[in-house]
Amino acid sequence: MGGKWRRTAVCCAAAALLATGAGQYAATPAVAAATCQGGVDSDFNGDGVRDTAIADPEATVSGKERAGLVRVVLGGGKGVAELSQDTPNVSDAPEDGDRFGFSLAAYDANGDGCSDLAVGVPYEDIGTTEDAGLV
Repeated sequence: MGGKWRRTAVCCAAAALLATGAGQYAATPAVAAATCQGGVDSDFNGDGVRDTAIADPEATVSGKERAGLVRVVLGGGKGVAELSQDTPNVSDAPEDGDRFGFSLAAYDANGDGCSDLAVGVPYEDIGTTEDAGLV
């Protein structure tokens, strides 16, 4: 990171994970607000059960080395969802060395009572700025 971390661009990747089956999800804030049971930290699919986000910034995604991904283990044995820059509604596309998932933060970004997941991509290029970073 050091001198290469010049600025951070912020985007709305996914407001919430809503389980529709093992490994499948929909990122729709309105639906999340309607189904979120609230009050449970790190509940990304709004079912009232704590979920766990596991980062793997070294993962190869779509043939791109160290592009990175995040696996969300849904509580209650509801499966695992994978998030990467290949996921719909996530900014850009996987590229060698982006390291999606280098940092994670769970918080209620939009005030709907559901946990949201912010994912750091420290080596994402923004326009002509190399390694600008993205959240």
